[in-house]
Amino acid sequence: LPGKMVMMGLKIEDDSVDLRTPEGFKKVKSEAPSTSVYTAEKVYHKKREEEIFELIQSGSVISDGKLFKSIALILAENKNE
Repeated sequence: LPGKMVMMGLKIEDDSVDLRTPEGFKKVKSEAPSTSVYTAEKVYHKKREEEIFELIQSGSVISDGKLFKSIALILAENKNE
């Protein structure tokens, strides 16, 4: 998206769920543990690279897009059920 970034945050109450693993995704899809989803859009006020660098320094994790898309698909599937 030109001029802005989309951010997604998840809080899963079950500490055994790790979305970085296939097993974690399966658990979220099948058991739907208590999950809070946070989304936001952030308009760039500086150069894109500067904004991203500041987010990384503050603890954000930047994904290659695959994790973001996978999570969005799971959320959409759970919403439609």
